[in-house]
Amino acid sequence: MFWICAGILLTFTAVLGAFHLFYNYEYHKIRPLCGTWHSTLDDSRLIIEPCGDKFRITITRRGTSDTRALYYKDCVYYTAYGGRRIDLFYTPPADALLLVPGGAFKRISNLKDYEQ
Repeated sequence: MFWICAGILLTFTAVLGAFHLFYNYEYHKIRPLCGTWHSTLDDSRLIIEPCGDKFRITITRRGTSDTRALYYKDCVYYTAYGGRRIDLFYTPPADALLLVPGGAFKRISNLKDYEQ
């Protein structure tokens, strides 16, 4: 009986370990955010798009543009100048994106526009 339980536990651990190694969290968390977004407060825009096997965000405010790499660890984020972390939170029913700090954005393009 001990060996059966040990075998089941070992199998379960192997399956979870393989899932953890091969599941791409960044792809599955960032991919639904791809598209063009417009600020609800001003005329700022941002674009989230694939860049190779990663993703990048380009923010345009008052005629200036800044591009950063997106990452996922507990939530989607990027690092601004000075090392400040900007977190992105997505609300699917409203198709809204909240940047903390940074404001709220609504999508103005379809995800399909960014299919590879």
